[in-house]
Amino acid sequence: MDREQLEHSLNVIKAKPVDPLMQLTEVEIARAVNIKASVEQDDRIQNLSDFEYVQYALTNINETVEQVLERVYLMQCFRQEYRINDTPKEGAKLFHEFSLMCPGHMLAVDHLPFQQNYTKTMDMAKLLPKEQIRTDEDLRVYMAGHYYHWNSMYPNFMAIRLGFTLVCECEGTTMASFDSELFEKSGHHLFKSYPQNTKNVFVLNPSTTINFWWALFKRFLRDDQKGKYHLGYQIPGFEGRRIDGLYKMPTEEAGRQRMISHVHEFLTLRKKNEADFSLLGAALQVMTLDEVHQVITNQNDQT
Repeated sequence: MDREQLEHSLNVIKAKPVDPLMQLTEVEIARAVNIKASVEQDDRIQNLSDFEYVQYALTNINETVEQVLERVYLMQCFRQEYRINDTPKEGAKLFHEFSLMCPGHMLAVDHLPFQQNYTKTMDMAKLLPKEQIRTDEDLRVYMAGHYYHWNSMYPNFMAIRLGFTLVCECEGTTMASFDSELFEKSGHHLFKSYPQNTKNVFVLNPSTTINFWWALFKRFLRDDQKGKYHLGYQIPGFEGRRIDGLYKMPTEEAGRQRMISHVHEFLTLRKKNEADFSLLGAALQVMTLDEVHQVITNQNDQT
């Protein structure tokens, strides 16, 4: 792209309103451009959207590009194995099936506008994998349900940067909620490879089973994420009490439909932002034409 084309692109970009939730720094843009150039040179990996390159740039920030590439490849394998097409319609459908397969396990997916991040609430006692996940299609629904509700937590760069908040109700959780084979598979297939940031995880009323689960699960976490888990956290006014009733208003089914609607809404917003975003446009917002031209030249030289 020559300077005249860059100037034209800059004029087009300046005519559009800037979404503060989608803004990036020069450092973040440079890391995303570097990841994009590396992916395009790797014959194993299909190209991603510019939005996805930024998601990898904003997460796992202490990893080398080579380590990020391995995550990108593993996520590609995950989407292929579980036949994920990355559309809001499919996401809402599979999350709906997930919520029916594991009734009461997922309680809420919400947006916290005063913090500009997203939150999900789960009831671990209602996950009964040996009863609920029996076939290959059940496993696909379970894995894809997790994938899509994670995507719904990250519809913009501010949300990715801040990370999501997870609230886990654990009263009554027993070993019936734990399946070692499913745990290992979801850990290696999804939790270790998905580009995610966690702001906080509040574990309410942990049982002996949860303490055992935590000892195993923390090995799948990056070191910078482990300190964000708060076992035994108490919500003021709900000390020692279950919180699931808060999300079943006026009925449990109404709460479930509200949650599914939120997932579809957030996935749709993510898809729109993904379609509208370009790294070139982001670069032209914070860099001079000469600096952007130099970045593009360097990238072309590498490829």
